[in-house]
Amino acid sequence: MSDETLMTQNSPSPDSARPEGGSDVPASRGLVRSLSAGKKAAVDDRRRSISYADAGVDISSGERSKQRIKMLARKTFNRQVLSEIGGFGGLFSLDLEKFPNPVLVSSTDGVGTKLKIAFDLGVHHTVGQDLVNHCVNDIAVQGATPLFFLDYLATGRLEDMVIEKVVQGISEACRANGCALIGGETAQMPASMLMASTTWRGRS
Repeated sequence: MSDETLMTQNSPSPDSARPEGGSDVPASRGLVRSLSAGKKAAVDDRRRSISYADAGVDISSGERSKQRIKMLARKTFNRQVLSEIGGFGGLFSLDLEKFPNPVLVSSTDGVGTKLKIAFDLGVHHTVGQDLVNHCVNDIAVQGATPLFFLDYLATGRLEDMVIEKVVQGISEACRANGCALIGGETAQMPASMLMASTTWRGRS
């Protein structure tokens, strides 16, 4: 068999090399163009910024809740509180005249399955009161006086009115126990928790 015969059998015909639509661009070149477009799209996806909303976190709702918390927390402030709500930490100046040789006692606690009852009944302010009282009781048995309180909320979905009611209860209990609500943390974690799941912790 001659070389000319091999070339004739193995070479694509002009019609088979021409894409549908009659273009003279070889099929292999069209494939390269398609791959290039795919790479460009992938690069564009990587360059696209990812927002909190993309992760299911409602920033605007969080800001609204923070403003409500600030108002309720201020009701518990005394002259020892040196910071506002919203910073990276709460500042508290210890009264060394009242406590000349201080020993600080710290406790953290939660309300456990009471949250389930609170959501079923739609009554939330009592949960906030319980949270403070649990921590205050823990340090009271060691002869300690409650000075300040911090709370932590982790939830799949942030509901402004629920948070306000709970913090209202925290504020009331802090005033009743003579301690200041000087800070806390609210975490929205929709990707890692059930939407109806909520955890609340306190520290005094």
